[in-house]
Amino acid sequence: MRRIALVTSAEYAGLTPDDQLALAPLARRGIEATAAVWNDPKVAWETFDRIILRSTWDYYFSPEAFAAWIASVATLPLANPASTVLWNMEKTYLRDLEGKGIPIPPTAWVVRGGRASLRDIVESRGWARSVVKPTISGSAYETWVVPRDVTGDDETRFGRMLSASGVMVQRFMEAIDAEGEWSILFFDRRYSHAVVKRPKRGDFRVQTEFGGTVDAVVTPAWLLAQAQAVIAAVPGPLLYARVDGVVEDGVLILMELEVIEPAIFLHAETAAPERFSDAIDRSTLQRTS
Repeated sequence: MRRIALVTSAEYAGLTPDDQLALAPLARRGIEATAAVWNDPKVAWETFDRIILRSTWDYYFSPEAFAAWIASVATLPLANPASTVLWNMEKTYLRDLEGKGIPIPPTAWVVRGGRASLRDIVESRGWARSVVKPTISGSAYETWVVPRDVTGDDETRFGRMLSASGVMVQRFMEAIDAEGEWSILFFDRRYSHAVVKRPKRGDFRVQTEFGGTVDAVVTPAWLLAQAQAVIAAVPGPLLYARVDGVVEDGVLILMELEVIEPAIFLHAETAAPERFSDAIDRSTLQRTS
């Protein structure tokens, strides 16, 4: 039997309920899946036929330690590849994809320790609302919305963030409120399924822990083609990827390309656990053949 590690964090040491949906399909394919916490020193990573990042949802609290761990397993059969994971850790990857023709929200980038005024950024661009977030974050961590009238408290918070990390300021995408955010899932670069995430009334965060909702949807062909263009812009193997975006005037605006530890919403479609397991099956067979 082939052995794989589904890499998680201490809070989800037994895997998330969604990831657990893959265990039985994997077992039917002769694959034993073991939950393994990424920073547990007792794990013998070299004993696995595949190391698959799943719910390492604490990595952005200690990004240097996580990057060091990724480097330590880089020569092992890691999914996704270490170089891709390290690139995707910092949201400046969006700037790289924009350079390849992928639309992203209008964004101002400020490096860690940079001398910048949030008020000047917002006023110079004329945005009615702006989203501020660290360039390394997840699950809306340290992410907040400011109006055009930036307050002194906003400026203080912005300066405090800059002392700790790079910061990005984006135009708030009104489609989040109106239509929600698409998450389009790919396994082994093949389209699997999609959901739309919507924030609760009065909030901007689409994550379920903040009251957001998730609904399974059918991706229209025109939108799928744009999501596939995002995937095509990333070189190398991709066991899994999630394209998050909003639609403006028929154009998919990329909010995130998640290739480290995305929730993959296996519960949203009956066939999704089978498709994910098939992708893992193919990758481990290639490794052991």
